[in-house]
Amino acid sequence: MPSSHECRKLHSAWMFACILLITQCDGSLEIGPSAARAQHFERRTSQQEYWIQIGKPRTATTLQFETLCACLFLRHRRNRTALENLTCQYLFPPERGIHNDPPSSEHAVVKTHIWLRKWDGLSSPESMTIFGTRAKNTTSTTLPRGYSYAFVMDTAMVTKWGQHSIYAYQDLLGLTDDDMAMLNKFIEYWDILRLCCGAQMSESWRGILDPTQRRKHHPSHFHGSNNSSHRCHVYNISAVEVGFRETALYQQMAQFHQLLPMLRPSTIDGDLDGTYCERYNARVRTKHVQHMVP
Repeated sequence: MPSSHECRKLHSAWMFACILLITQCDGSLEIGPSAARAQHFERRTSQQEYWIQIGKPRTATTLQFETLCACLFLRHRRNRTALENLTCQYLFPPERGIHNDPPSSEHAVVKTHIWLRKWDGLSSPESMTIFGTRAKNTTSTTLPRGYSYAFVMDTAMVTKWGQHSIYAYQDLLGLTDDDMAMLNKFIEYWDILRLCCGAQMSESWRGILDPTQRRKHHPSHFHGSNNSSHRCHVYNISAVEVGFRETALYQQMAQFHQLLPMLRPSTIDGDLDGTYCERYNARVRTKHVQHMVP
Protein backbone atom coordinates (compact mmCIF):
# COMPACT_ATOMS: atom_id res chain seq x y z
CA MET A 1 0.00 0.00 0.00
CA PRO A 2 1.60 3.32 -1.05
CA SER A 3 2.00 6.01 1.59
CA SER A 4 -0.04 9.26 1.48
CA HIS A 5 3.11 11.09 0.33
CA GLU A 6 3.60 8.62 -2.53
CA CYS A 7 -0.07 8.97 -3.48
CA ARG A 8 0.29 12.74 -3.63
CA LYS A 9 3.34 12.38 -5.88
CA LEU A 10 1.52 10.01 -8.20
CA HIS A 11 -1.55 12.27 -8.27
CA SER A 12 0.39 15.44 -9.09
CA ALA A 13 2.50 13.69 -11.74
CA TRP A 14 -0.63 12.21 -13.33
CA MET A 15 -2.50 15.51 -13.18
CA PHE A 16 0.33 17.48 -14.76
CA ALA A 17 0.84 14.90 -17.50
CA CYS A 18 -2.88 14.94 -18.38
CA ILE A 19 -3.07 18.73 -18.40
CA LEU A 20 0.09 19.10 -20.45
CA LEU A 21 -0.99 16.52 -23.03
CA ILE A 22 -4.50 17.89 -23.51
CA THR A 23 -3.60 21.55 -23.51
CA GLN A 24 -0.74 21.12 -25.96
CA CYS A 25 -3.19 19.41 -28.29
CA ASP A 26 -5.94 22.02 -28.04
CA GLY A 27 -3.64 25.05 -27.81
CA SER A 28 -4.94 26.29 -24.44
CA LEU A 29 -1.49 26.37 -22.85
CA GLU A 30 1.60 28.12 -24.16
CA ILE A 31 5.00 27.63 -22.52
CA GLY A 32 8.30 29.21 -23.55
CA PRO A 33 11.38 27.18 -24.59
CA SER A 34 11.73 24.43 -21.99
CA ALA A 35 15.52 24.48 -21.53
CA ALA A 36 15.63 28.24 -21.11
CA ARG A 37 12.65 28.18 -18.76
CA ALA A 38 14.10 25.42 -16.58
CA GLN A 39 17.33 27.34 -16.16
CA HIS A 40 15.49 30.63 -15.56
CA PHE A 41 13.31 29.21 -12.79
CA GLU A 42 16.02 27.59 -10.71
CA ARG A 43 15.32 28.38 -7.08
CA ARG A 44 17.01 31.65 -6.20
CA THR A 45 17.69 33.25 -2.87
CA SER A 46 19.55 36.43 -3.81
CA GLN A 47 18.77 37.30 -7.45
CA GLN A 48 15.78 39.48 -8.27
CA GLU A 49 12.62 37.72 -9.36
CA TYR A 50 10.21 40.08 -11.11
CA TRP A 51 7.13 38.29 -12.40
CA ILE A 52 4.53 40.18 -14.42
CA GLN A 53 1.01 38.84 -14.87
CA ILE A 54 -0.81 40.42 -17.80
CA GLY A 55 -4.11 39.72 -19.55
CA LYS A 56 -7.39 41.30 -20.54
CA PRO A 57 -10.07 41.58 -17.84
CA ARG A 58 -12.24 38.50 -17.26
CA THR A 59 -9.64 36.05 -18.59
CA ALA A 60 -8.73 34.47 -15.22
CA THR A 61 -6.09 37.10 -14.52
CA THR A 62 -6.82 37.16 -10.80
CA LEU A 63 -6.58 33.37 -10.53
CA GLN A 64 -3.18 33.45 -12.21
CA PHE A 65 -2.08 36.40 -10.08
CA GLU A 66 -3.11 34.64 -6.85
CA THR A 67 -1.46 31.41 -7.98
CA LEU A 68 1.81 33.11 -8.94
CA CYS A 69 2.00 35.01 -5.67
CA ALA A 70 1.49 31.78 -3.72
CA CYS A 71 4.04 29.98 -5.92
CA LEU A 72 6.69 32.64 -5.38
CA PHE A 73 6.04 32.43 -1.65
CA LEU A 74 6.39 28.65 -1.72
CA ARG A 75 9.70 28.90 -3.59
CA HIS A 76 11.11 30.85 -0.65
CA ARG A 77 9.00 29.62 2.26
CA ARG A 78 12.08 28.52 4.22
CA ASN A 79 13.90 31.83 3.70
CA ARG A 80 12.33 34.50 5.90
CA THR A 81 14.60 37.25 4.57
CA ALA A 82 13.38 36.58 1.03
CA LEU A 83 9.75 36.50 2.19
CA GLU A 84 10.13 39.85 3.91
CA ASN A 85 11.18 41.22 0.51
CA LEU A 86 8.34 39.64 -1.45
CA THR A 87 5.40 41.71 -2.69
CA CYS A 88 2.36 41.02 -4.87
CA GLN A 89 0.75 44.12 -6.31
CA TYR A 90 -1.85 45.24 -8.83
CA LEU A 91 -0.83 48.24 -10.94
CA PHE A 92 -3.67 50.48 -12.05
CA PRO A 93 -3.66 51.77 -15.64
CA PRO A 94 -2.87 55.51 -15.95
CA GLU A 95 -6.41 56.41 -17.03
CA ARG A 96 -7.73 55.37 -13.62
CA GLY A 97 -5.94 58.38 -12.13
CA ILE A 98 -4.42 56.28 -9.36
CA HIS A 99 -0.66 56.57 -9.02
CA ASN A 100 1.20 53.49 -7.87
CA ASP A 101 4.77 52.66 -8.80
CA PRO A 102 6.04 49.17 -9.59
CA PRO A 103 7.40 47.44 -6.50
CA SER A 104 11.11 47.71 -5.88
CA SER A 105 11.28 44.58 -3.73
CA GLU A 106 13.69 41.79 -4.55
CA HIS A 107 10.90 39.28 -5.24
CA ALA A 108 7.68 40.56 -6.78
CA VAL A 109 4.57 39.54 -8.69
CA VAL A 110 2.80 42.38 -10.49
CA LYS A 111 -0.65 42.19 -12.07
CA THR A 112 -1.77 44.49 -14.88
CA HIS A 113 -4.18 44.43 -17.79
CA ILE A 114 -1.96 46.40 -20.18
CA TRP A 115 1.76 46.86 -20.67
CA LEU A 116 2.76 49.99 -18.75
CA ARG A 117 5.37 52.34 -20.14
CA LYS A 118 6.78 52.74 -16.63
CA TRP A 119 8.31 49.27 -17.07
CA ASP A 120 10.38 50.33 -20.08
CA GLY A 121 13.92 50.62 -18.79
CA LEU A 122 12.89 49.55 -15.28
CA SER A 123 14.47 46.15 -15.72
CA SER A 124 15.99 44.16 -18.54
CA PRO A 125 13.82 41.62 -20.36
CA GLU A 126 16.10 38.89 -18.98
CA SER A 127 15.24 39.74 -15.38
CA MET A 128 11.48 39.87 -16.00
CA THR A 129 9.31 36.80 -16.35
CA ILE A 130 5.99 37.45 -18.04
CA PHE A 131 2.90 35.30 -17.54
CA GLY A 132 -0.25 35.82 -19.54
CA THR A 133 -3.87 34.84 -19.81
CA ARG A 134 -6.12 34.90 -22.84
CA ALA A 135 -9.67 34.06 -23.78
CA LYS A 136 -10.34 30.95 -25.85
CA ASN A 137 -9.41 31.35 -29.53
CA THR A 138 -7.83 34.78 -28.98
CA THR A 139 -4.27 36.08 -28.91
CA SER A 140 -2.35 37.21 -25.85
CA THR A 141 -1.75 40.87 -25.07
CA THR A 142 1.00 42.18 -27.36
CA LEU A 143 4.34 42.85 -25.66
CA PRO A 144 7.03 45.33 -26.72
CA ARG A 145 9.89 44.09 -28.85
CA GLY A 146 12.43 42.11 -26.83
CA TYR A 147 9.89 40.76 -24.33
CA SER A 148 8.17 37.39 -24.52
CA TYR A 149 5.84 35.24 -22.46
CA ALA A 150 7.19 32.41 -20.33
CA PHE A 151 3.70 30.97 -19.90
CA VAL A 152 0.19 31.74 -21.17
CA MET A 153 -2.99 30.21 -19.72
CA ASP A 154 -6.15 29.98 -21.81
CA THR A 155 -9.58 30.35 -20.17
CA ALA A 156 -10.58 27.09 -21.86
CA MET A 157 -8.06 25.29 -19.66
CA VAL A 158 -9.36 26.96 -16.51
CA THR A 159 -12.94 26.08 -17.43
CA LYS A 160 -11.96 22.46 -18.09
CA TRP A 161 -9.65 21.85 -15.14
CA GLY A 162 -10.72 24.44 -12.55
CA GLN A 163 -8.36 24.66 -9.58
CA HIS A 164 -6.34 21.69 -10.91
CA SER A 165 -4.95 23.94 -13.65
CA ILE A 166 -2.40 25.00 -11.03
CA TYR A 167 -0.51 21.76 -11.72
CA ALA A 168 0.63 23.23 -15.03
CA TYR A 169 2.93 25.49 -12.97
CA GLN A 170 4.67 22.79 -10.93
CA ASP A 171 7.54 21.74 -13.20
CA LEU A 172 7.82 25.18 -14.75
CA LEU A 173 8.39 26.86 -11.38
CA GLY A 174 10.28 24.02 -9.71
CA LEU A 175 7.72 23.35 -6.99
CA THR A 176 7.83 20.18 -4.92
CA ASP A 177 4.92 17.81 -4.35
CA ASP A 178 4.61 19.15 -0.81
CA ASP A 179 4.47 22.68 -2.21
CA MET A 180 1.69 21.62 -4.58
CA ALA A 181 -0.30 19.95 -1.82
CA MET A 182 -0.26 23.22 0.14
CA LEU A 183 -1.10 25.25 -2.96
CA ASN A 184 -3.93 22.95 -4.00
CA LYS A 185 -5.69 23.19 -0.63
CA PHE A 186 -5.18 26.97 -0.54
CA ILE A 187 -6.59 27.53 -4.04
CA GLU A 188 -9.44 25.07 -3.44
CA TYR A 189 -10.86 27.32 -0.72
CA TRP A 190 -9.82 30.62 -2.28
CA ASP A 191 -11.47 29.79 -5.61
CA ILE A 192 -14.82 29.23 -3.91
CA LEU A 193 -14.50 32.50 -2.02
CA ARG A 194 -13.49 34.27 -5.21
CA LEU A 195 -16.63 33.09 -7.01
CA CYS A 196 -19.11 33.29 -4.15
CA CYS A 197 -18.02 36.30 -2.11
CA GLY A 198 -16.65 39.78 -2.41
CA ALA A 199 -16.28 42.67 -4.80
CA GLN A 200 -15.42 40.48 -7.79
CA MET A 201 -17.68 37.49 -7.21
CA SER A 202 -19.24 35.56 -10.08
CA GLU A 203 -21.56 37.83 -12.02
CA SER A 204 -24.31 35.22 -12.17
CA TRP A 205 -24.13 34.62 -8.41
CA ARG A 206 -24.38 38.36 -7.78
CA GLY A 207 -27.46 38.33 -10.01
CA ILE A 208 -28.99 35.54 -7.93
CA LEU A 209 -28.29 37.40 -4.69
CA ASP A 210 -29.68 40.60 -6.17
CA PRO A 211 -31.96 40.10 -9.19
CA THR A 212 -31.84 43.84 -9.96
CA GLN A 213 -28.23 43.35 -11.13
CA ARG A 214 -28.87 40.53 -13.58
CA ARG A 215 -28.81 42.84 -16.60
CA LYS A 216 -25.79 44.83 -15.47
CA HIS A 217 -23.12 42.18 -16.07
CA HIS A 218 -20.03 42.74 -18.13
CA PRO A 219 -19.45 39.99 -20.72
CA SER A 220 -17.18 37.20 -19.56
CA HIS A 221 -14.91 34.89 -21.49
CA PHE A 222 -15.83 31.97 -19.23
CA HIS A 223 -18.32 29.24 -19.85
CA GLY A 224 -17.77 27.66 -16.44
CA SER A 225 -16.86 29.87 -13.55
CA ASN A 226 -19.40 32.63 -14.11
CA ASN A 227 -22.54 30.58 -14.67
CA SER A 228 -24.58 28.14 -12.61
CA SER A 229 -21.62 25.74 -12.31
CA HIS A 230 -20.18 27.89 -9.54
CA ARG A 231 -22.49 25.97 -7.11
CA CYS A 232 -22.36 28.88 -4.65
CA HIS A 233 -25.79 27.95 -3.33
CA VAL A 234 -24.51 24.66 -1.89
CA TYR A 235 -21.70 26.16 0.21
CA ASN A 236 -21.76 27.36 3.78
CA ILE A 237 -19.69 30.39 2.85
CA SER A 238 -18.60 31.12 6.43
CA ALA A 239 -17.35 27.53 6.81
CA VAL A 240 -15.37 27.92 3.58
CA GLU A 241 -13.94 31.21 4.84
CA VAL A 242 -12.87 29.60 8.12
CA GLY A 243 -11.41 26.62 6.24
CA PHE A 244 -9.36 28.95 4.03
CA ARG A 245 -7.96 30.75 7.06
CA GLU A 246 -6.94 27.38 8.53
CA THR A 247 -4.91 26.20 5.53
CA ALA A 248 -1.17 25.90 6.10
CA LEU A 249 -0.31 28.31 3.30
CA TYR A 250 -2.71 30.97 4.59
CA GLN A 251 -1.20 30.67 8.06
CA GLN A 252 2.31 31.12 6.70
CA MET A 253 1.50 34.02 4.35
CA ALA A 254 -0.47 35.81 7.07
CA GLN A 255 2.78 36.34 8.99
CA PHE A 256 3.83 38.93 6.39
CA HIS A 257 1.82 42.14 6.46
CA GLN A 258 2.51 43.08 2.84
CA LEU A 259 0.85 39.83 1.67
CA LEU A 260 -2.42 40.23 3.59
CA PRO A 261 -4.29 41.65 0.55
CA MET A 262 -3.63 38.34 -1.22
CA LEU A 263 -5.52 36.51 1.54
CA ARG A 264 -8.87 37.97 0.46
CA PRO A 265 -11.29 37.08 -2.36
CA SER A 266 -9.78 40.07 -4.19
CA THR A 267 -7.26 42.70 -3.14
CA ILE A 268 -10.05 45.30 -2.88
CA ASP A 269 -12.02 43.28 -0.34
CA GLY A 270 -11.72 43.55 3.42
CA ASP A 271 -9.81 41.11 5.61
CA LEU A 272 -11.44 37.74 6.18
CA ASP A 273 -12.51 37.19 9.78
CA GLY A 274 -14.81 34.17 9.50
CA THR A 275 -18.00 36.08 8.68
CA TYR A 276 -16.84 38.68 6.13
CA CYS A 277 -18.36 36.83 3.17
CA GLU A 278 -21.69 36.30 4.91
CA ARG A 279 -21.87 40.02 5.70
CA TYR A 280 -20.80 41.05 2.20
CA ASN A 281 -23.35 38.82 0.51
CA ALA A 282 -26.06 40.18 2.80
CA ARG A 283 -25.15 43.69 1.63
CA VAL A 284 -25.54 42.58 -1.97
CA ARG A 285 -29.01 41.24 -1.20
CA THR A 286 -30.22 44.22 0.82
CA LYS A 287 -28.07 47.19 -0.25
CA HIS A 288 -27.56 46.25 -3.93
CA VAL A 289 -23.77 46.51 -3.68
CA GLN A 290 -22.49 46.39 -7.25
CA HIS A 291 -19.67 44.64 -9.08
CA MET A 292 -16.27 46.30 -8.93
CA VAL A 293 -13.31 45.96 -11.28
CA PRO A 294 -9.92 47.24 -10.06
